[in-house]
Amino acid sequence: MLVFGDADRSAAPHAEIARIRAAMDDAATAAPERRREPIVCAFVLASELAQGLADAEAALEAAPIAALRALADLLLRPTEASFHATRDALDALAATALPERILCRRQEGFAFYGVSPEAYAASARRTPGVEAVIGVRSIGMGLAAMVAAASAAAFVTSLRPTGPPLRREARFSPEVAARLKGATGLIAVVDEGPGFSGSSFLAVVRALLELGAPLHRIVLFPSHGNPPGPGADPALLPLWRRLERRVAETEPAPWTHWRDVTGPLRRPPRDVTGGGWREARPGLEDAPAGAIWERRKFLVEGERGVFLLRFAGLGPYGAASFARAKKLAAGGFSPEMLGLRDGFTIEPWLPGRPLQPSGAARKAFLAHLADYLAFRAARLPPAPYAGASLQGLADMLCRNASLALKLDLPARAWSDRAQALGGKVRPVATDNRLHAWEWLIAADGRFIKTDAVDHCADHTLVGCQDLAWDVAGAIAEFTLAPNETEALLQDLAYRDCAIDPALLAFLRPCYLAQQVGLWWFSLRQTPDGRNKDIISGLYRNYCDRLRIDLTTPAQDLH
Repeated sequence: MLVFGDADRSAAPHAEIARIRAAMDDAATAAPERRREPIVCAFVLASELAQGLADAEAALEAAPIAALRALADLLLRPTEASFHATRDALDALAATALPERILCRRQEGFAFYGVSPEAYAASARRTPGVEAVIGVRSIGMGLAAMVAAASAAAFVTSLRPTGPPLRREARFSPEVAARLKGATGLIAVVDEGPGFSGSSFLAVVRALLELGAPLHRIVLFPSHGNPPGPGADPALLPLWRRLERRVAETEPAPWTHWRDVTGPLRRPPRDVTGGGWREARPGLEDAPAGAIWERRKFLVEGERGVFLLRFAGLGPYGAASFARAKKLAAGGFSPEMLGLRDGFTIEPWLPGRPLQPSGAARKAFLAHLADYLAFRAARLPPAPYAGASLQGLADMLCRNASLALKLDLPARAWSDRAQALGGKVRPVATDNRLHAWEWLIAADGRFIKTDAVDHCADHTLVGCQDLAWDVAGAIAEFTLAPNETEALLQDLAYRDCAIDPALLAFLRPCYLAQQVGLWWFSLRQTPDGRNKDIISGLYRNYCDRLRIDLTTPAQDLH
């Protein structure tokens, strides 16, 4: 199934260096207890820059890695000497021959999963004898710098495995291979994973073994202690179990930074990730919980009320998410945002009941939905990381329909259709998750979108799309009748958000195909029980609706 996608943004290296310097200036003038956030921002930006330069094969890996390593030192030891050393390293990088443009890839662990750079340094300190460090690009490049800074490793490099996602391969350049062959100490392989297959980690390990590195001198630095997921090659799992691992896993305690907002805690915080939020929302007991798609969340009850802490992203990722959240809250569409610290936002936990629009309530909700979508189109510009092209969505549709429905769609016809419609796309920060269980009717009767901020910037391939994508989502999630669809389109046109009917017709089956893929992956990751039964029913429902949508005359491409 095609579901996941890498998000790139075009960047000018010298402009990125200027952003890093600006974040460092913010850190230099901040109070000591507030320095970490701007330094982390600089470190994340430098990680993207180093990755972009490496992927561009700019033949200057030493300079960006030196800057990354200096920033890692600064994050671990924010002294005046560290600030000077980092500025010198950035000056040296700026003085090299840099490409005019590169593609910077979003670092998913920092953006979605709460991966802590300092946790990798702590693991490295517990691992004496590290001589060489290999970062698995993308995020592994920055994390490798943290491991090197903490272990004083003599050599740091990076590598991007290639090939199919579940069967990656890796090959070192002759220069790096020669350096690694001469290593007599430990060789650290650093990445965020393992994920669905663990194939990136294992591709680097296999490449090291082919160079003659003994297995006992290879040490993995993952972010968690779980084995590779269900997509792993069974033949390689015995190799994984034999490898030494230094898990860089820390239990975050974000509530300790919010006592000025919450007041003293009345009871221990509750981790409501992975569907735990259902217990706090009566009426949502049967809502599906796809833990693979959820960010870390905590319910915190203090003397001043109950609050939701939610991971929004480290550095620039959290800042962008927080900015969207503030706009939506100011528009009255989502809960008030009280702050952003160390990657977590905090908001009041609003009392209310689940959305069940019918009759007059349904009409009122659909009018509100038009206001909500028009607001997003007018006030929330697309993120700098590109979303899927129409061709990418067509590829997803054909692939997912083939696997889930055994339908052989005319790929060329869908490709031609995508090309013809490409000029009509006007990307915005779409919601991408209009499911009924993500809405709330507040105590004062307002409709509130409870998770509205960053599905347009998650780790699926969709990303920011034309507003027609959310209209397609609304049609699917609320089973809009033809007259309701027409009314929604008219309401949007009245608000200067006219939806192209041909683009909407193209995106409707693409939306359903994406949902098929989302819930297929959720099924693979969910243990047996009530939640899996709910997800299974949802998956079948999307499959049935996709089949109907693809076999109606409106979707006939011949």
